Amino acid sequence: MAISLGTCGWSYPDWVGIVYADGAPPRDWLPQYAGVFDLVEADTTFYRTPSPDLVKRWRDVTPAHFAFTLKIPREITHDRKLVDVDGPLGEFLDVTAALGSKRAAVVFQFPRFRRSEFADVGTFLDRLDRVLRSVPRDVRAAVEIRNREWFGLPFLDLLAGHAAAPVLTAQPWMPGADALIDMNAPLHADFAYIRLLGDREGMERVTTRWDRTVVDRRDDVARWRRVIGRIADAAPDAPVLVLANNHYGGHAPDTLRLVAGLEPERSASP
Repeated sequence: MAISLGTCGWSYPDWVGIVYADGAPPRDWLPQYAGVFDLVEADTTFYRTPSPDLVKRWRDVTPAHFAFTLKIPREITHDRKLVDVDGPLGEFLDVTAALGSKRAAVVFQFPRFRRSEFADVGTFLDRLDRVLRSVPRDVRAAVEIRNREWFGLPFLDLLAGHAAAPVLTAQPWMPGADALIDMNAPLHADFAYIRLLGDREGMERVTTRWDRTVVDRRDDVARWRRVIGRIADAAPDAPVLVLANNHYGGHAPDTLRLVAGLEPERSASP
């Protein structure tokens, strides 16, 4: 089993002097990041399809083994809610194809929908089914939902039919690691996708600096390591992509050290 570790985004001034060299300008952050990690989730693509020149720069300033996961633009997932999205989705897939093998996956990140937006999960799944049909099979797709009651067999079976992976999300309102371990359903496609996100509002009541761990996540990470083990047992050849957000423990690079079985380097004093 191959595990790739990365963070959700890389544009964090608080990482200068930690992940990045002292005084490093933002232009140098991505190549310096790629000297430490082998994977990153590009958050900026959630807001708009990147320009071809930007995608080529990402490709050219990172080493051959490095990979990106790319959020599908919110125009598709949030604004249009999967209606009439062939044009923007096709443009996004065409532009980001310039990454070549460095495009590890694209991620449909949905909000928590209200009943006024989708009367039931079936309506959502019908739209999702149509959209996933337009994603080429050689493009790995992962899907994150935030309606806990929708995370069940109909959703997982639909994804399996499209060789798409469910995003397994560490958030207070989604099934936790223990629930996933006990779930009698596949948690992967030919790859698996885990996002250690945490509670943004709760964390920002504690800190808005992202240079050290402020919440001890050792026990929770140990449970997520069991999820990774379950996936490895079921699909030994499926790569597992693990992405950590600063809002999970306070400093995403330290969270990844825990996932790797190491102790965090920068923890707040008790």
